[in-house]
Amino acid sequence: MIKTRWLFIVIFGLALIFRLGIAYFLVTPKSVDTDSVYKIATEIEQGSMVYNGAWKYYNNPPVWMWIIRLLLIFISVNNSSLAFASKLPFIFSDLGIGLLIYYIARKNKLKTSISCFFAALYLFNPLSLLISSYQGQQESLSLLFILASVYIFMNEKSYWKISYFVFSALLLGISATIKLIPLSLIPAFIIALWKRHFPDNILTLFRSSIIFVILTLLPLVLVFIPYIPIWNSVVERVFNYIPLSGVWGLSSIDIPTNIGFSIPKWILIKDYYLNVRIVLLLSYGIILFKRFNLLESVIVVFLTPLVFSSFLAAQHLLWFIPFLIIWLIYNWKKHTMFIFILFSVVSGGMCVLAYAGFLYWDKPFTLIIRKFYFWFMFLSFILSILLWCEFILQNKWKKIFMR
Repeated sequence: MIKTRWLFIVIFGLALIFRLGIAYFLVTPKSVDTDSVYKIATEIEQGSMVYNGAWKYYNNPPVWMWIIRLLLIFISVNNSSLAFASKLPFIFSDLGIGLLIYYIARKNKLKTSISCFFAALYLFNPLSLLISSYQGQQESLSLLFILASVYIFMNEKSYWKISYFVFSALLLGISATIKLIPLSLIPAFIIALWKRHFPDNILTLFRSSIIFVILTLLPLVLVFIPYIPIWNSVVERVFNYIPLSGVWGLSSIDIPTNIGFSIPKWILIKDYYLNVRIVLLLSYGIILFKRFNLLESVIVVFLTPLVFSSFLAAQHLLWFIPFLIIWLIYNWKKHTMFIFILFSVVSGGMCVLAYAGFLYWDKPFTLIIRKFYFWFMFLSFILSILLWCEFILQNKWKKIFMR
């Protein structure tokens, strides 16, 4: 008992030390995405709104901007750097996700050592380490709320006399105030709700579905109220934002300087909104056809874009990871685990090369770094396809190849 308790302390302690070390010793104001934090801070100190200026980099709901405002107060008292402080919310969010994974494993009656192993799969995953501690993207903060929302919904557990249904919807809504991506999960929750209660009172199900959507959107509506006077700028920056294409998947292969060959133009979907619609329709078509539960549905929604979308960046690779780890707690598949670990290592290498290329953009050896980066990205893309097929088909591989 004492040994396993120490194992828990060591794993979470090392996870914290590694993250703090990366954020403190390796991050500089010029590091990838950290430069934007300083731009946002400058806008705040000048008293302007980031949605209302000529600079159009900030494309998320305002919560992250509010957090930066609090961090400016924090560093003024503690005399620390904004580059380091801006990573702290995501570092502690990572630890929160690790604790939730550990808690779920223990609730599933796994030993402490095995539960620590599953927590370590996330805490020491190269993607979670780098995206939170070095790149400083908001993914882990949003994922923490989604994970709590999914767990509460699936377990139908109420807190402080608040129905699981209400609590789950509000947590999902809070996650969307950080990044809008969680809104794509609303249909998954509605489908899970209908599966759970159908064929009960249909009118009640319709009413419950509408209430869930309203409660999910409520936090998002509330955080945007202060920006109603500049709503057109908000729509342009946040809701009409189109991510960069050509840095992931098939679109990157189409650049001849990347890995040396091109693909037919008709395969690529250059229209962002068309690409989003196709990916969502495919995801929910699979969910309905396979009759996936909520946890599996979340994995499909977050994993499918890695295979079929070209509008992704490194941080988007993190979205499915904590949910797949929890799924493996309930459904141990050694082949899935092997592909997942390989994908994480290769993707981590891809991120390191991307950060190095950004930091040393004007150096002669950057071309070599970029060449290796695109090869790592290509391997990561192939592994994401294998992982998607492995998860969708699960135990159907042998049946398919034995026909």
